[in-house]
Amino acid sequence: RLLAADMRNVLLLLDTPLYGTLSALSDIVPSLRCCQQVVIPQADLGHYYEMLRGDKFYPGVRAQRLDHWLCANAGFGFKCLFAFLDYECRLAGALQARLCPAADVMRYFRCGYPAEPVSIFALTVGLEAPAETCEEVDVFVKREAAVNG
Repeated sequence: RLLAADMRNVLLLLDTPLYGTLSALSDIVPSLRCCQQVVIPQADLGHYYEMLRGDKFYPGVRAQRLDHWLCANAGFGFKCLFAFLDYECRLAGALQARLCPAADVMRYFRCGYPAEPVSIFALTVGLEAPAETCEEVDVFVKREAAVNG
């Protein structure tokens, strides 16, 4: 119902061609199987094309990195009812992949993506320095959320 209320309301996911996250969500809400308001930025072009070829789901897969998607779409007024950012690296990132989950978290909040009055934000990262515990990751996310609205 919340998605239908405004076309700018989105679910933002990092997912793979196996659609593990989207599959779990669509088991609960079947209409998400074919929903362009489920936005999945995909930087790996091989994965992107594989995701487009599938016949089980039809989400809004975008051929771009999350950091680029967050910056490029900041002016459209998208509001994330739910964001699940599932990384395969630590919060500080992976230099060789030019990936920094901490910077993406900052962009997410600073660009005003969380929906009002409620938005669910979930993040998975490796627990290595500088954030070696779930509590340290939580403190970082809560600080960014508080500072940015």
